[in-house]
Amino acid sequence: MKHLRVISFILLFILLLTGCSSGTPEKAEKSGKLRMNVRIGRKKYTATLYDTKAAKKFYKKLPEKYEMLELNGNEKYKYLGFKLPKKERKVKRIRKGDIMLYGNDCLVIFYKSFKTSYKYTRIGRLDKTGGLARAAGKGGVKVRFSKRK
Repeated sequence: MKHLRVISFILLFILLLTGCSSGTPEKAEKSGKLRMNVRIGRKKYTATLYDTKAAKKFYKKLPEKYEMLELNGNEKYKYLGFKLPKKERKVKRIRKGDIMLYGNDCLVIFYKSFKTSYKYTRIGRLDKTGGLARAAGKGGVKVRFSKRK
């Protein structure tokens, strides 16, 4: 019996150790090099882009201005009219301030956190999210993306 407890403890320790050492996908991918300004309505934000092909290609197209539509009381979206390279992952949890690509042509900004079973390609994340839900409003909102120097 005592050996079984020791083995269980060792296995649990190994699982915890490997889970902690791998880090979250955000930390593993966040480049920190590419940054952009994001103006949502009248509120200004900055965002750091992830090290993905989609993020880099989107950044090259800046500046861009879109009327983003409301969906589900937690996100704003815009079909871009052009395709970006996708590398979808099951993200499990959306965090307020995430900027993602759904499919290969739908840009999404999330203004609330929640669990999800959907797959997305990571584009970036707002550095600070204060007042984000208020800035996003209840309907469509104008969003301007521009390069940050």
